[in-house]
Amino acid sequence: MQQIDQITLQGYEIEKYGQYLSGDQFKVYGAKIVSTGEFVALKEQSQITMLEEDLLRHQQCIKSKHIIEIKIFEIRNSKVFVIIEKVKKLLQDYIFENEFKEKLQIEKCLLFLQIVQAVKEFHRFGIFHRNLKPINFVVCEDANNSIKVKLLDFGLIQFITDDDQNKLLQQGQIEYLAPEILVCEYYDKSVDVWSLGVIWFQMLTGIVLFKSNKKQLTQELINQQIEENGNQINGNIQNLIKKMLVINSQERISLELLVSQLQEICQNKQSIMSQNQDQEKVDQLNQFKNNLQEQLDKQFNEQSQQAIQRKQMHMRKIKIEIIEDEIHQTSNNLLHFQQQELNNQQLHATSEQLTYQSQLNKWSNRDQDFIQFQEKYDAQITEMIQKQEENIDKRWNEKSDQITRDINLQIKQQLLLDYNLYMSIKENEIKGEQVSGPDLLQQQIIIQDNKKQLDLLRKQLDNSSIKTQKQQKYEAIEQTLNLIQQQLNEDLDTSSYQIAERNRKFQKELINIKIEIDSIEKAIELEYLATKLKRDNLNLQNKSQTLFLEYQRLIDAQILKLQQLQKQNDHSSTETLYIMYFNDKIEKLNKQKQNINNKLQSLIQGFQNQQIENLLQSFQKLKLFYSNLNNIISFEEQSTLQLSSYERVNQTQSLPNLNQKLQDQINQQLDLLDLISYSQQTQIYCTDINIIIKQQENKRKLLQTLKLQNEELLECQRKLQENNLVIEEYRERFTQQLYFNSFQIFSEANYEELAFKLKEIINLLELVKGRLQFFEDNQFYEHIIDQWNRINSYKQELQIMINEIFESRENYSNHQLQSQIDRMGVLIIQIKLGLKTIPSFEQIQRFNLECRQNEKHYFELFTLVIYIKQYNCLRYINRWLSLQNKTLSKQQNQTFSQAQIISQNHLIQEITSYNNERTNIHSLMQDYLKCLKGQREQFNLEQLQENNEYIDKLKQILESKIKNKIKVKLNSRINDQTQVNAIINKILLFEFQPLLFYKQLAIFSDLIQCQQD
Repeated sequence: MQQIDQITLQGYEIEKYGQYLSGDQFKVYGAKIVSTGEFVALKEQSQITMLEEDLLRHQQCIKSKHIIEIKIFEIRNSKVFVIIEKVKKLLQDYIFENEFKEKLQIEKCLLFLQIVQAVKEFHRFGIFHRNLKPINFVVCEDANNSIKVKLLDFGLIQFITDDDQNKLLQQGQIEYLAPEILVCEYYDKSVDVWSLGVIWFQMLTGIVLFKSNKKQLTQELINQQIEENGNQINGNIQNLIKKMLVINSQERISLELLVSQLQEICQNKQSIMSQNQDQEKVDQLNQFKNNLQEQLDKQFNEQSQQAIQRKQMHMRKIKIEIIEDEIHQTSNNLLHFQQQELNNQQLHATSEQLTYQSQLNKWSNRDQDFIQFQEKYDAQITEMIQKQEENIDKRWNEKSDQITRDINLQIKQQLLLDYNLYMSIKENEIKGEQVSGPDLLQQQIIIQDNKKQLDLLRKQLDNSSIKTQKQQKYEAIEQTLNLIQQQLNEDLDTSSYQIAERNRKFQKELINIKIEIDSIEKAIELEYLATKLKRDNLNLQNKSQTLFLEYQRLIDAQILKLQQLQKQNDHSSTETLYIMYFNDKIEKLNKQKQNINNKLQSLIQGFQNQQIENLLQSFQKLKLFYSNLNNIISFEEQSTLQLSSYERVNQTQSLPNLNQKLQDQINQQLDLLDLISYSQQTQIYCTDINIIIKQQENKRKLLQTLKLQNEELLECQRKLQENNLVIEEYRERFTQQLYFNSFQIFSEANYEELAFKLKEIINLLELVKGRLQFFEDNQFYEHIIDQWNRINSYKQELQIMINEIFESRENYSNHQLQSQIDRMGVLIIQIKLGLKTIPSFEQIQRFNLECRQNEKHYFELFTLVIYIKQYNCLRYINRWLSLQNKTLSKQQNQTFSQAQIISQNHLIQEITSYNNERTNIHSLMQDYLKCLKGQREQFNLEQLQENNEYIDKLKQILESKIKNKIKVKLNSRINDQTQVNAIINKILLFEFQPLLFYKQLAIFSDLIQCQQD
């Protein structure tokens, strides 16, 4: 089989081969564990519930005979990777093969017995499958090549709506479901007995009994179908299947009795095919069932409201993300509209240059075009924001409904587990020894898992911002966790049902605590976002007010110039038209200034006492106002330049021909300057290709560093797991010789903390690495920058030439006038050619998008690399402090000379100094973690570079100190320099593999004594 990929799971390298099986929500690939050479299977699943995750953990702890062996599993971004024992095929495929069809009826029953035993083992976890079907089982081979059927998939407990039922029916997945599931009732583990009955009948006959809506079934019709379609089935087997397919779940045969009677059939014994249930006991169970359902229905309504209330912060965060996404789309659409209008204006202005027009007509047309553009732009903003609000409402309603459904599903899942447990307890109370209780071994595993979950919650709480920003809530949660810890540690000599009930209580409490921690963290994120948004809003308000003052000064200066031009004109018919234009322009400018001022004040007042959701949209409107005001200022600046040119012309009553030519070209240059300003409404993000190339080089170096860091972390994780095996192998010896207590750096308590932090770092690396995406198209980037810079240079040259002419034209000779005319003619041709090659709006938008994303992800990559360096540096500090503290403790009861006292003081000062360094790095790590989680603003490049240099330097110093100190001690104990060098070369991974490394060198006593010294 050809290898298609290589992945790392829990520190183990896995070779991945081609896919050969697939189910409802999973795919199975061939695989090999590289370190052991064992051929296995890799199961990939697209989604997983908390219940399934718990089951995977439980199943990994024990080896069941009839459930697939879980060797390794890991969850990454909601996708599950599970290494399982090698499987041959799905039962669903096997039962249609000739090999199976040719088997005797008793042989098929023996295979079915394995299936039933697998479900029985599964029920010992206190849970049931709900949707058993042939695709959930696989066919394996043992060492003797005998066929073994094992449970592969753990199902998904949920309730079925009418829409879900129709979908399942269309997909052919409803045939095996018990009827009580389809009417959305509470149900227990007996639903799996029904599904097993359907599977058994199919194995014996090749027929699936039920392909229509089970709500219309009657018991009489079921028995009739079994008899008509299963006339070749042994009578005892047929009767047993009838007792499995009973509509009333309380009258359905129990799984325990099914196993017993099926074993008798398989042993060719005369089976007693009657279950003689006391009708009074059935009635008692039915009454209890009805009361329990009513009670759980009330709990469902109460818990649903409470859960939705607890999820408010999470839901608000999602709504904000929807708003931000819609705002982003609206901004892109407006930019596209704006660029299209500007392109149309450019084409219109260029065509006008080809025809002769008076100066007054040019001014009037230009003003009219800009007014029309503003009207279209305002109308477009109104329309797009209205559509944006509609989209936000629509998307939020859909998402809110989905969240509510998910919440109700999770509550229903938990209540179904309660229902199953309480029904089992009541059934045991009524039927006595006929019903086996929850498996004690499985319950002990659940207890250990609850303890692990509690530890994870405690670590999550300690590593969150709650500890520093929500002290009271932190203390309250910590108190609750301590109480649960105390109760978990209590030894109870009670029945398995009481232990199971107690376990369920703790599971629910831990789930609620996790929801609460997540909710508080989301609230902290929202507080940070609100603070940042208010600060950004305030900055934008100040910038907008400053820009308005600039606009106001420009308009006042333009109005003053218009008034001066009015006085300079005579009363000829031509000049009367100019005066009319000036009057109209002054009136429009005053009106425009008032409208803009009113709009600005209205926008600023709209920020008062708003929630984040409304602040985002108010901020969007202010940004649009600010951007448009810049456009207006740019337009009015060009208008002022044109008026200044007209004023100078007006001051000279009779110009020579050359002077008139010069003025015509000045007017053309002013029009071109106007065109260039229009074409550069959207600025490009970077104007130097060397900056982009340098960033790409640094990015490649950082990615290589991240790859090495990832390999080192995975190696640490693998060594940690191998070290665990050594601990278990030699636990008694280590405990007797007090090795655990001798080494604070890897005491069992610190060992758990080490494993948790390592896993947290690896998960963070995978999460951030997964969202990094870089673009590289330097040819495109260079083309955009070159074209942009060329147009900019034309603009600057044009501006300089216009200013030079305005200042010196009165002193020009005829020769100088002609020279200026020629220069300007050449420049005008160059600019017109250059405008034809200016980047389009789409090209600029793509350029800006890719440059911004590259820079953002470069900063994020740099932050991640430094964060991992900080983690490693913190390890080195802990290692160095451990060594130095041991040296200091040995000196406590000794008598010193003056020189030794000075040396000891120096040692104490060094320990204090590195304790301060540790506090500093820990604080820095918290800030970096917030950056990676989006809970604070990114560090700038200078800060990142400074922190990187600081960490690298400190790590280098510590690495040298640790190696030198260990080398001195080892040389005093070990004569073999090869062994000394081997230890030194791996000393930086020491805390992950101390006992493993000692075992490999086979010199436990000497090395451990050396470490103690």
